Amino acid sequence: MATKKKAKKTAKKTAGTAKKVESKELAPTDPEFLPVQYSMTDAKLAELAKDYDPALIPKAEEKGDDGYQIIHDKTMAITKVRTSVEAKRKELKADAIEWGKKVDGEAKRITAAIAALEEPWRKIKVALDEKEAREAEEARQREIDDMAEIERKIADIKRLTSDLVGASAETLRLRIEHVNSIVIDEDGFGLFMDGAKLAKLTVLDDLTKAYNERKEFEAAQEKLREDQEKIAAAQKKIDDQQADIDRQKAEQEAREQAERDEKEKAEREAREEADRLQREAEARQAAEKKLADEAEAKRLREEELEKRKPEDQKVREYGLALVSVPVPEVTDPDLVKLLAGTHEDVIEINQFIIASTQGE
Repeated sequence: MATKKKAKKTAKKTAGTAKKVESKELAPTDPEFLPVQYSMTDAKLAELAKDYDPALIPKAEEKGDDGYQIIHDKTMAITKVRTSVEAKRKELKADAIEWGKKVDGEAKRITAAIAALEEPWRKIKVALDEKEAREAEEARQREIDDMAEIERKIADIKRLTSDLVGASAETLRLRIEHVNSIVIDEDGFGLFMDGAKLAKLTVLDDLTKAYNERKEFEAAQEKLREDQEKIAAAQKKIDDQQADIDRQKAEQEAREQAERDEKEKAEREAREEADRLQREAEARQAAEKKLADEAEAKRLREEELEKRKPEDQKVREYGLALVSVPVPEVTDPDLVKLLAGTHEDVIEINQFIIASTQGE
């Protein structure tokens, strides 16, 4: 690898030297220097600068002014000077352009021949450079992957203490065994071996502390559970005794209530029987009174009727007299009908009188 790098530096140095030779600048004193001749010398340029000083521009407000004509003439004159220089430039450069085209054509021919010789060598060089770069990148990526894997394993070790809350003592004990079984060596952790050992010791310390605390807590919980069971058993016994007392009390109260209910029932039936007898007695009294009242009313009625007998007899005789009145003989049908109806009414009146009076 060192030999390759040294060869590269030497090649770069040689290329740099060749480039400096190719870009050599020729001084005017060099025999190869070809001067360019123009009729416009620096002295003439100085004279033009004086003649065309901007301070000499006359005042002009429009195209017809005298000042405008001076500006026009001076501008046209300086333009001719400038265009003559441009024409001379093209004249002087014509041969150089043709020569440059020949130089470029020959350079392309030579460059193509050299490139044909260079290409096989360059392909191999590029392939080797790409292979070296690829292998270096693969090695770098393997190193990154190895480091990531080591970091992951260390993170897995540290993560064993991330969920200690609520973990049982047995779970913590098994986790301690697992951490103790983890082998920390150079093959597995490389340059991170010391960090992995520290992480393992830290995790073991935290797990051991958590295990001891959890074990004490579970022991206390077990003691508390046993005490609670004893308390529960004692409380159950008390509850059973109280339940028995409550049951006996309830039975006694039920018996007393049954007796009270029976007594109340008997008293209620006695009251109902007394009420019934009272109602029957009152009903008998009312019936007897009604019979007495009816008998008294009948007696008074009979007395009243007895007193009224003479007058009843008179009324009966009157009814009998009405019936005994002879009906006159008539031939008119209407009168016959009238008399017949009247006689029937008299008979009914007599019957009503008989029904409403007493006598023979």
